Amino acid sequence: MNDAHGHGTHVAATIAGGVGKKGVAPGAELIIGKVLGDDGSGTLSGVIEGMEWAAAEGASVINMSLGGDVTDGTDPLSVAVDNLTERTGALFVVAAGNDGAAYSVGSPGAATSALTVGAVDGKDAIADFSSRGPRLDDAPKPDLTAPGVGIVAARATGTGMGQPVDEHYTAASGTSMATPHVAGAAAILKQRHPEWKAGQIKDALVGSARTVAGQQVDDAGAGRLDVARALRQGVTATGVVNLGKHQKGEGTGTAEGTITYTNGTAAPVTLALSSTLEGAVLSTQSVTVEAGGTAEVQVRVDLAKLSFGRYGGHVTATAGAETVHTTLALTWKGPQHTVRFTAVDAAGRPTSTDTLSMFGASQQDDVFTWVPEQGLTVEVSEGTYMTQAINLASGWGRMHPRDGLVVIPELKVDRDLEVVLDYRRTSPVTVKVSEPVEQVGIFTYFTHRAFGSRRISQGVMNFDVVEGLNVSPTQPVSQGTFEFASRWQLIAPKITARVAGSTYPMGFLGGSPGLEGRHLWRLAEGADGARGKVAVMDSPDWEAGAEAAVKAGAVAAIIVMTPDDALARGWSPANVRLPIPVMLIANDHGQRLLERVRKGHALLDISGTMASPYLYDVMQVSAGHVPDTIVHEVSDRNTARIETKYQDTGGFGWAKEQRFGWRPWQAYSLGSQMEKQRIVKTPSRRAEYVSADGSFWQHLVNHQYTWDDMNRLQDGLTEPPRTYRPGQRVSESWHAPVVRPAIPDWLAPSTRTGDTLEIRVPEFVDASGHVSRAGVDNDSASARFLRDGKLVEERDAAWGAFPAVPQEAEYRLELSTRRTSEEWDDGGRDRDGLDVQVEAGPAGAAAAAGRLRRAPRTARPRRTAPEGSERADRQGPAAGGVL
Repeated sequence: MNDAHGHGTHVAATIAGGVGKKGVAPGAELIIGKVLGDDGSGTLSGVIEGMEWAAAEGASVINMSLGGDVTDGTDPLSVAVDNLTERTGALFVVAAGNDGAAYSVGSPGAATSALTVGAVDGKDAIADFSSRGPRLDDAPKPDLTAPGVGIVAARATGTGMGQPVDEHYTAASGTSMATPHVAGAAAILKQRHPEWKAGQIKDALVGSARTVAGQQVDDAGAGRLDVARALRQGVTATGVVNLGKHQKGEGTGTAEGTITYTNGTAAPVTLALSSTLEGAVLSTQSVTVEAGGTAEVQVRVDLAKLSFGRYGGHVTATAGAETVHTTLALTWKGPQHTVRFTAVDAAGRPTSTDTLSMFGASQQDDVFTWVPEQGLTVEVSEGTYMTQAINLASGWGRMHPRDGLVVIPELKVDRDLEVVLDYRRTSPVTVKVSEPVEQVGIFTYFTHRAFGSRRISQGVMNFDVVEGLNVSPTQPVSQGTFEFASRWQLIAPKITARVAGSTYPMGFLGGSPGLEGRHLWRLAEGADGARGKVAVMDSPDWEAGAEAAVKAGAVAAIIVMTPDDALARGWSPANVRLPIPVMLIANDHGQRLLERVRKGHALLDISGTMASPYLYDVMQVSAGHVPDTIVHEVSDRNTARIETKYQDTGGFGWAKEQRFGWRPWQAYSLGSQMEKQRIVKTPSRRAEYVSADGSFWQHLVNHQYTWDDMNRLQDGLTEPPRTYRPGQRVSESWHAPVVRPAIPDWLAPSTRTGDTLEIRVPEFVDASGHVSRAGVDNDSASARFLRDGKLVEERDAAWGAFPAVPQEAEYRLELSTRRTSEEWDDGGRDRDGLDVQVEAGPAGAAAAAGRLRRAPRTARPRRTAPEGSERADRQGPAAGGVL
């Protein structure tokens, strides 16, 4: 079995505490067993043997920051956890996993008796990587969450896992880093209640967890661990009640469960009860629990009153300061029906689809497949499905490819159905602007559907050889919400070519030089007789055709592609190897051009624009439904204008940039990890039109021309994600001097927690506050961290966790940066000497007090008083400036 999370032994050391740092339960006695190899993998039998050993040694709480395959809790490892828990009373605290998807809680976290832990960040938001539930049999998991992002833990000597803080500690993220927080809390509870067994400790921690608004039970369980509340609570409740998985036509039509309340105080307690589970009816609205006694409350759900789907919620019991809750979950499924899918293309012929997706009331109802030309039959539960089928450009012909999307936001499956995916009913998405444009880079389109407990987002990316998108109209949704959106990147055409008043779209052959300005050239068919003219060549071998045109003395060449080729619009100013411009033209346009040439005296009127003076970043949005026709007209009513200057820093006269865009319901841009990079001339100014419709945008600009064309720019300057207002006018510049270390206002401030300073000083910031980090190409940086004038450590960045001490001390952080590339000849290189002066306020303060400024080397840091002194009390936890 593989260790999916990989930090088990380190976390144990963290709980034990170490030099200058403490874990959740620093006084706990530890026994540490290694069941995985140094490569982070091991066998099931080895893990089970370790579990049995730990329980036999008398461990009350057993931390397992490891995990294997996703199961329903009946796998050998999960069964071993349940058996050992029942036999010994030991509580197994287990990491949920780092797969970040629904139904991804791994074994042994799938064990019913395990206290299964997901991860949240410092703001209690669920970490992207944290595995979600439910269990494969729809039982609720995980049980709760704990901090698991950027957690400082003990570092094994000589290892480099995570982000090392110093020789003793490292910072890492994962549910393996969240689990020890809960194990330590369980140890504290066990010390307070030595007679408690696993189930009682688990119930107390789950029932006292802090619920977070908007988080689903299947993602967060009961909520974030709150050990202080768990300790002071006198009343506990059953932590988790699984109301089961039910199907219409089977069983009684009701879901039932029992919650047991236990009063550990010396006086009776009357609890007021409330529920957030839809359809749940409690046997009473209040219950009195006698001192030292228990009381039961029944939960009943009439399933006939619910729509099919997955449901989760909490029953909360309150008496004065006492508040305890129970996690509830159930699944309600309809009877099975068959759906027969067939598809026809734009010409009405039977066709296949590249994808078919059906999203139902719960993830186990979902279908994700494709439809062959002969059709496909699927069996699904009764209910309403968000359904769509995609035909990528290859399905529409290669010469002028278009994507096609058939979407049915509410496909009601209440009987056996036959569904025709008819691409004849689709219509093009049209974007209108006031200037001639062509698509550049990746284009993307999305659908988003919210209904019941489901939030379904689907997206497609395709290259700019695709000439457009067709989408089917829909009816407005009757339940929930729906949105269709498409994102377009439009610039001035690189080539504008006309012959006898007719326009001919063209692109460049790779390795061709660009074309600037307007030219009037005579045309000739083939290379013979093309001297001083443009050779138009119907050649399947493009390179051979280009060479023949060069040898013939042509001023340029136009190569007619085969009917199987689509026209690409890209061009690169780097690696130019041809002495004349060589253009490409689609076969149908090329044959039309050749016919005109054969008539004689054909004159080509051609203009080139390699650096577009304008750019349109358009997000077209259709909310509620897809209309019969989609025409998005760019205007001040829906767009902001940004006057952008790209500074020349030296070296090659071209650079790269990207602007990522995403809708509010998206966590990030679909193209953020694989997006074609756009070229930009330096220096230059460009009018950039960006949709102002609530979409988020983030611009990245590299000072140089990177070697790759795809992927996210790794070392460019960036800005924070932002939105724009309709009609807004903005001016900005990129790489304007002086590019130097600084802290822009928008960057998250540095903080102090306990004896740790979290300091973030980017190495390179331009005059507009755009930020870049060092570490690539020819950049270099070094930092020195001093306490009371003595060097504590040296690093390659002033970014990360730095050690403080509780007593009075003075700190100094020196950051030096260097850029040696010719790309910075005009950008100011070899700048160094930024002194960071830190006021280290009281240990545990919410924010570090201090300031950053350009300072002479002789500048002295300000001294701060230790925790509890008169000065510390006067300053408060957030005194001073912001780091």
